[in-house]
Amino acid sequence: MSKEGLKELRLLLPEDLVKKIEEEAKSQGFESVSDYLLHIIQLKISLSDLVDRVERIERGELTPGLRNAITSLIKSVGTGEVSVEDLVSKVLLRVERKVFDLINPYTSKIDDLGRRIADLVERIEGLESRFSSLEQQLTQLQRVSAEVREVKERPKKSAIEILKEQKVIFESDLIKKIRNRDMFFNRLERDGAVIIQASGERIAVDPDFWTGFVRKVESIKSRSETEVKTRLSKVEYRLFSKLKESALIYYNAVKGSWELIT
Repeated sequence: MSKEGLKELRLLLPEDLVKKIEEEAKSQGFESVSDYLLHIIQLKISLSDLVDRVERIERGELTPGLRNAITSLIKSVGTGEVSVEDLVSKVLLRVERKVFDLINPYTSKIDDLGRRIADLVERIEGLESRFSSLEQQLTQLQRVSAEVREVKERPKKSAIEILKEQKVIFESDLIKKIRNRDMFFNRLERDGAVIIQASGERIAVDPDFWTGFVRKVESIKSRSETEVKTRLSKVEYRLFSKLKESALIYYNAVKGSWELIT
């Protein structure tokens, strides 16, 4: 745009507002921010002029051309050439056309603004949906991260600590879990566990549990398996059955009680 006949006008605006104006000017195809601002100001003035002209027509302040046309129509009514109804209809039509002529240049811009607003709303809704999805994913990642951190921070239990919890460990239960089982049982034996070489496998027993087990078994006077099973816990009965199968425990008929071979 030529700068001839133009005066410089300086504005101090917030930086974020300037960025928005620059983006808007670029999206609408203006070569510069100055051209875009001039366009907005001219549009504002034109719209104000349009409103003013319509208000003047509503107040009866007609332009000379419109006033002459209405006067001519009134004279036609006076001579009987035109009825009052026709006069009113023609005046309204003339005013309506004049108003539409004033408004038409701006309707396309208003329609375009409406489309752009609808597009902006749709994009905002899309961003809200993506933000909600990202927020859910972040929450899930934080939960997983906390669980992983908890597992890493949890101290690893020693073999003897595990044995104290389980009371009895059968080698047959470790085949798929521990590759070097010799080292495992040797470590338990060094830490004070009772190691029994049973038929086909080794058995590690917590020393306190073993003492109580021996005392309980020797107190059973019946040789009935059913009676023994009711007197022992599930872990104790499994250990009893394995020892009996390995001939490491037997029923002494003379004493009338069970005895372990140590």
